[in-house]
Amino acid sequence: MEKLFSKFRSKIALLILVVLPSVIMAQSSPVTGTVYGNDGEGIPGVLVIEKGTENGTVTDIDGMYSIVLKSTTSVLAFHLVGMTTQEKPVKSGDVMNVVMQEDVSMLEQVVVTGYTSQKKADLTGAV
Repeated sequence: MEKLFSKFRSKIALLILVVLPSVIMAQSSPVTGTVYGNDGEGIPGVLVIEKGTENGTVTDIDGMYSIVLKSTTSVLAFHLVGMTTQEKPVKSGDVMNVVMQEDVSMLEQVVVTGYTSQKKADLTGAV
């Protein structure tokens, strides 16, 4: 009986030594990149969200971001007021640089007045 237990113990130890490194290596690498404007400058404050999850981040002052995906492949959505939302398919470890385009139709809808903002249609008189 002790011989049988000894064989199983060595097989279990071998199984753990084989499986454990593969589980550790299966952790996903972050997706990194930079979000640029038409002028080639990085855009700060762009919301980067993994579509279908609550996983997200915001670009830094230079437009750079890093996000660890919940799954190995996913779609990242890039949002910023005044810019067209973009969606890009990515895999763990990818470097995804994005160029955001201005959404001209959306910019015409808001007028900033002093310390507040109003819809263009609500304005009457001189501002």
